[in-house]
Amino acid sequence: MCAIVAMSMMLSSCFLFNKKGSDDPIAALEELAKNVSKSGDEWADDEWNDAAKELTKIVSGLPSPLETAEEIKVKSAIASMGVIAGMHERKAAKFIKALESYNGGETTAKADEPAKKSYDLFGRVDKYPITMHLEVEGKQVSGTYFYNRQGAHNKLNISGTRNGSTFDLNETTVDGTPTGHFEGTLDSGVLQGVFTNNQGKKMGFVAAENGIDISGYNTTIEETVDIDSDSDSSSSGSADVEAMLDSYDRYVTKYISLLKKAANGDATAMAEYPSLMEQCQDLTDKINRCKDDMTPAQWSRFNKITMRMTEAAQNMR
Repeated sequence: MCAIVAMSMMLSSCFLFNKKGSDDPIAALEELAKNVSKSGDEWADDEWNDAAKELTKIVSGLPSPLETAEEIKVKSAIASMGVIAGMHERKAAKFIKALESYNGGETTAKADEPAKKSYDLFGRVDKYPITMHLEVEGKQVSGTYFYNRQGAHNKLNISGTRNGSTFDLNETTVDGTPTGHFEGTLDSGVLQGVFTNNQGKKMGFVAAENGIDISGYNTTIEETVDIDSDSDSSSSGSADVEAMLDSYDRYVTKYISLLKKAANGDATAMAEYPSLMEQCQDLTDKINRCKDDMTPAQWSRFNKITMRMTEAAQNMR
């Protein structure tokens, strides 16, 4: 009887996801994230499938385009749910697919957006001025750029893909040697994000079409959160789990700081976001390796940390 009552309560929670803030899809998404963080570890396949349907319904109602603060809140909820769902890959397969299908609120080109578009952009990587030319055709992106101090004869090639407003570009020399990677967004004529050189150093970048003022954009990246990666993945003991939880706690602290910057209208928050998401993926992999070794107390700490991230996003309203 107790098991039936417990199962009934979990099923009920799936149908209550959207009651809070039913007219506010962002609030509904945050409520879903809170529910996933609180109960996802106990859900069976049906609960995860119901959550996937609810997620799809909510994101279809999100406004487009999102304001910067709204986008941070949405991506915070998506990221926190991804951490939990990633630990239940089989049961949460449909939910994970629904998460992956969300690309920031822009799934197709705008009706008035040409199939092919060229961009001439001017900006900087860290403090170094650059000039960039991009050709965007569908999901494919190609182009060149150069550092102004080195001159146009020292161009580097860039190519990659777009997913809505999100861009993922590889940098190579003219002979095809990989030299770096750009990750960021292009919105309203402003390309911004994080550049990683072939030594692994990360630098913020921003470039915009002529006439757009980017003087207020901060391209200085703060010291990244240390996601420990030197533990033996084949034998995660209690000490490894505690180290992972410490890393997760530091990550969430950094994430909350980013949320606050976005809430205060700091435009540099989005430039820092790709780097933090990369750390999120590394951390998710580590959590997956450690999950079978967590004690009940460690699971409790893990859930409290996750709830802290979710509640911080909700408190931005």
